[in-house]
Amino acid sequence: MIDLFSFLIGGFVVGIFLTFILNYFINKFKKEKLKFMTIIETSPDSVVVTNLSDGKIVIANNNFMQKMQYSMEELLDETTVSIKIWKDQCSRENFLNAIKNSENIEKYEDYLYAKDGSKFLGCISANKMSIDGEEYIISIIRDVTKVRETEKKLLESERKYKELAEQLKLEKEIAEKNSLTDGLTGLANRRYLEDRIFYEFARMKRTWMELSIIMIDVDYFKLYNDTYGHMQGDECLKIVANELNNSVKRATDLVARYGGEEFVVLLPNTGKEEAHMMATSMKKNIENLKIIHELSDVSSYVTVSVGVATFNRDTKLPCNMLIQQADEALYLAKDYGRNQVVAANL
Repeated sequence: MIDLFSFLIGGFVVGIFLTFILNYFINKFKKEKLKFMTIIETSPDSVVVTNLSDGKIVIANNNFMQKMQYSMEELLDETTVSIKIWKDQCSRENFLNAIKNSENIEKYEDYLYAKDGSKFLGCISANKMSIDGEEYIISIIRDVTKVRETEKKLLESERKYKELAEQLKLEKEIAEKNSLTDGLTGLANRRYLEDRIFYEFARMKRTWMELSIIMIDVDYFKLYNDTYGHMQGDECLKIVANELNNSVKRATDLVARYGGEEFVVLLPNTGKEEAHMMATSMKKNIENLKIIHELSDVSSYVTVSVGVATFNRDTKLPCNMLIQQADEALYLAKDYGRNQVVAANL
């Protein structure tokens, strides 16, 4: 008996165990009903025994009576439906169907109602048993309302955490992209360009491939800004940037805004002649955009000056000097009158 009391006090009472106890005391020792009542009173949960056929309450412990706010006198000969423990007859039928399909059920959850109309979420473990040819259901009920509310809050917190993590990941990706992208034109920025030049320079040194750099400067852009305003100047740069970006076809080619009105096109595995042809095409395409520039000395439209430099594995220059060679060629293009392409003599 001490072991039985300890088991019942220690945790959630399963229906099959109480069935054994009930059969033991009622079938074998019917005079020991008081001992059975003592045992179910030790359960930390609500325990109730009902007739399977009509649902009448036979026995209930104090925990059940306190939870449901009924005395034993009020419960006897009443059914769980008549005292409105279930929301409605349909709720009880669902419970009965569940237990009829098996001898016992565990963790069946439904809302149950006390005498004052208050409700709680009950987790029911129940077992069907037969005594002298009569079938009964012994049910152990635990209020899991707060448990489920806590679980719901935890799930909601987990969902919010995942959303926050996704948001932070997105913001990080945007920040990383912004750190490598020019905000005005959407092209790669100078930082990313320099990283790529370093990479392509090292690759060029390992292979026989050539590497070309095209540097482009919008002619008389300061005068354009002064004439048409900075907003129109920004719009002009975006149009030029878009045209340059559309001029490259390979995924390995890179167009970047170097600063102000200067752009750089990085062309891996591209020789001098091919790079010069591409630079000439870019220059013509930009002039063909016909962006009005009335005060330009070289055209009625926006034009560009272009410098080209091509390198190979025999190049003695360090990596950080490559841009300078294209810049010097660009300086010559401007010195020769602008709106033209000049290739560095390396």
